Amino acid sequence: MSHKLLFAIGIGCVLGAFVFYGSATLWQQVRVRRRLRRGVRAEAKTGKILRSYGYHLIDTQVPLALTMWINQQPHQYTVRPDGLAVRGRRRYLVEVKTGSTATDPTYVLTRRQLLEYSCAARVDGILFVNADRHTVKEIQFSRRCSSARRLPAFLVGVCCGVIASVVVWITGWI
Repeated sequence: MSHKLLFAIGIGCVLGAFVFYGSATLWQQVRVRRRLRRGVRAEAKTGKILRSYGYHLIDTQVPLALTMWINQQPHQYTVRPDGLAVRGRRRYLVEVKTGSTATDPTYVLTRRQLLEYSCAARVDGILFVNADRHTVKEIQFSRRCSSARRLPAFLVGVCCGVIASVVVWITGWI
């Protein structure tokens, strides 16, 4: 083979690699934009879907502050559920999903997201909206996430103990 032919093949390979990489990157960007547009459209129709189930959407993109502790050092971060809804006196966080996988509330990434939301706010549950099928599921978890949620019960116990001690002291039972 001549040097010119090898040089042309080398240039062709390099150009082909750039074209392939550029095409793959462009395709990835197109897919991400399409998914984001789909999500925005889904969130836009959330209020209507919730109303059909008797809920009222009162806020969107609600920022909720959380703190995680790493080696006794607090690290604060924010999560943003898609909305906050009410029905009667009950309040719910709202999460809207589209697609085939994310619309399953037991899908590991979705389930973890919902659990994190349930830890972030004192609400009566999470409304899981499948925007493709126009369905709403009410999600609740069996345990509370933080010892801060047990604080009122602890304080009630302390108050009862103090009252009992005062009653015993006043009546002279001991």
